[in-house]
Amino acid sequence: MNNVDVGWGIASACNMKCKFCYSATVREDLKKNDVGLKDWINFIDRNAIKTGGIYKEKHSKDYVIVLSPPCDLAIHHGKIKTDRILVCEIEEPDVINKVLMEKGTNADKKKEHIRNGLNNNFTDYYHWLPGNSLFDGGYINFRKVLTYDPTEFGAKFGNAKLKVQDYFVKSIMNRFSAYYARQGQPDFDFKRETKVVYENGCFEQRRNYSNRINIL
Repeated sequence: MNNVDVGWGIASACNMKCKFCYSATVREDLKKNDVGLKDWINFIDRNAIKTGGIYKEKHSKDYVIVLSPPCDLAIHHGKIKTDRILVCEIEEPDVINKVLMEKGTNADKKKEHIRNGLNNNFTDYYHWLPGNSLFDGGYINFRKVLTYDPTEFGAKFGNAKLKVQDYFVKSIMNRFSAYYARQGQPDFDFKRETKVVYENGCFEQRRNYSNRINIL
């Protein structure tokens, strides 16, 4: 909760000693305005670090998305469970769309590459996010992974600009996990391996033939 700007808790349940507290005068004004429990819950949700939260760096145009699992972000004794916040950088949509179009040799091919990008079929490490009134959209780059101390994260990014809906967060997390769970295998020089196996096989055959002659 290090990125909270102001306030915390419900006035009647607060001892006015927590480090997030603002003045009693402000609390009196809020009581007069009939600020209810739902308002406080919304305030807490807005300030909490959550999986799928999209943040803008305070001193740049860079955006990131939090991909720490929800269990790591659970709050215990006033602190989140993890000591590192895991994020991926979000690439600007125009930059990636330009790359996609450059791969096409004609209008139809360019459109096909853009469609593949939007459908997350262009590459395993890009995931498209649509834009809205608060966010221009972009492509999550699973290769650009960063981690921050929670205090450092709050100072660098402040509060979330918006949050991806939980249904889509699951899809993103599944693709992120799958990308880093790839097994793969090293490339072999199959021509060389074939030659070695062949020559070893021929040597073994020649040795067996020589043994048979010696026996005779």
